[in-house]
Amino acid sequence: MAAVQLLLSDLLLAHTPVEQEMLLAMAAVSREFRSVAQAGWRARQVQYQLGLQRHCEAGIELSRRTGQDALDARDVSRKKKGLPREARDSFARAVIAECDPEGACDPGDVIRYCCDEFVRNGKGGKKGVRARVERYVSFKAAMPPCSGHVTTVLHQYLHRYVSTGSQTVLEAAPKARLLCEALQGETTHVTLADMSHYIQGRCSLGATIVHCQRRSARFTGLVHALAARGLTLRPDSRMCSDFIEQEGKWSLEVVVNVMDEMRFYFEHTRYASEVRHASSELAKSRALRQWVAEGGTLGSPGLPLSLVRQRDTLFERQRLGHAASTELEFNTFIIDIDSSARDQDRFPDTDEYTVYFKNPLINVVRCDLLSAEVPNVAFNVDTSNQNFALEEVVGSNAPFVVAFEIQQGHYDITGLSNEIQRLLNIYTHGTGSPYTVSSITSQNKVIFRAAAPVTRFRLRFDLGDNCSGLLGFGNDATPFNDTVVSTDDPMYAKALLSTAYVDTSGDHCVFLTSPELGTNFHEVSYQKTQMGLVTSMPANSFGKIALAGAAGSLVIYTPSTGFPIFKEFRPPIGKLDQLTIKWLRRDSSRVDFKGLDNSLQLQFKSVTRSLGAPNFGGFF
Repeated sequence: MAAVQLLLSDLLLAHTPVEQEMLLAMAAVSREFRSVAQAGWRARQVQYQLGLQRHCEAGIELSRRTGQDALDARDVSRKKKGLPREARDSFARAVIAECDPEGACDPGDVIRYCCDEFVRNGKGGKKGVRARVERYVSFKAAMPPCSGHVTTVLHQYLHRYVSTGSQTVLEAAPKARLLCEALQGETTHVTLADMSHYIQGRCSLGATIVHCQRRSARFTGLVHALAARGLTLRPDSRMCSDFIEQEGKWSLEVVVNVMDEMRFYFEHTRYASEVRHASSELAKSRALRQWVAEGGTLGSPGLPLSLVRQRDTLFERQRLGHAASTELEFNTFIIDIDSSARDQDRFPDTDEYTVYFKNPLINVVRCDLLSAEVPNVAFNVDTSNQNFALEEVVGSNAPFVVAFEIQQGHYDITGLSNEIQRLLNIYTHGTGSPYTVSSITSQNKVIFRAAAPVTRFRLRFDLGDNCSGLLGFGNDATPFNDTVVSTDDPMYAKALLSTAYVDTSGDHCVFLTSPELGTNFHEVSYQKTQMGLVTSMPANSFGKIALAGAAGSLVIYTPSTGFPIFKEFRPPIGKLDQLTIKWLRRDSSRVDFKGLDNSLQLQFKSVTRSLGAPNFGGFF
């Protein structure tokens, strides 16, 4: 029997069919033994090939051993590991019970954090296990009861403290306890940025509390305002999330009106099925047309006021008053508007101001934009895309998320790569400068690499608003760099290359808006382009100005340099005595002209008699 066992061991250590047949021929064995031996040999061969591949990738040269040499080497390897696995697990649990006599920590979590490699293969030693368990228990004792982003950040610091034992890292727990006590345990509205800046000393405790309280106030106000309309806060609403997280991005009235409108779309139209295959605006347009085709009327329940004027078909809106317009007498007025002449005490910013007419315009039926001068000073890195996050593994430590904000400004691809590389090497938990971010100008892409002590990393573009689109990546986390291997070009091995074009062009256009001339006030409101009559612009948008030219230049619009921009009003505007000028970005946020002025020239047409009842009352 001993000879059979030895033969089977040698057979399993043989790695070629020739050696296998030779060993089986050396002894008279049964057919069953021969079948079992061959099956075991094949399984062992697959394991050996996989292990050989992993060791070769790590740069380790293997010496092949067979026969008695292999058996001796295996015995030596087992002796080096010391205690068997069951004994190592028992030792780890005994240390946990000794360090945490009250049982405040879950032993399974402690083993997972501190003793995993020791239990599996004996690495770290008994002293190392005891030290890590003591650090874990002490950090857990200093942590406050918390949830959400506070727990996420503290677990990252727990990983670091267990690995390094740094007293500076340990200070994160009492700091978090002070914050939780000041907020009375209500940490729902504490963000990752709040916790990171507060613990790192970049934001004071008082300022962090104020930020959280303001978010909580916006959340409470939004919930009450929605409840007054019979609505509830939708967890899938990006607009509601932005209103709560970012102060000043949306007004409460705008958010509630949009949510009221979306309730109608979800309950009475096919918007929910359309939005799966198209953008939100296109899905709403299709759903509204289908609703009208199926008999939707002004008396339909749940129809919000903002959709009353949109229910008419395009043909009906176009035919209103056009037949009689050729028989009317028109008066033309040209008005020059310059932001430098505004009341700077009332309107400190050049992107929003109001001008007043000494002589009101009566029965206005058309407004044309004759010219516009707009400074092209928008940053391609601003508050909407300045966040960056990377998950790194330093040595054998647990993964840790490194997050920071890129300084706002206008970057080219080389400057952006250099700035991200500088910040990565500042915030990394590795020593030296392990990260390299290079730009491939011929392809307009960026490539990320890391050296020791960073063993692997990936980009976390799944954590809120970030610069993924700017860098040519999607909105998901990338794979780890050591799982991406290019067989065509070795320079991309263990590196992360952007999948799309790096877009450093910034905003391509700005939108001129005015509530007095907006879509919600009149039945006909459109912009004529080569694609036909379109309204895919922010609410109350009068026209779109393309930001052609280099950053910092002055953009000059005329109808000859772009498409004509105009609005027609049926029924006419009964009285127009002021204009509120607002410049918006594509996401409806305000444009920052950095204090530089802009100017417009508008042409108004009015008629001597009304095209029906003048519109003095806003929506009706």
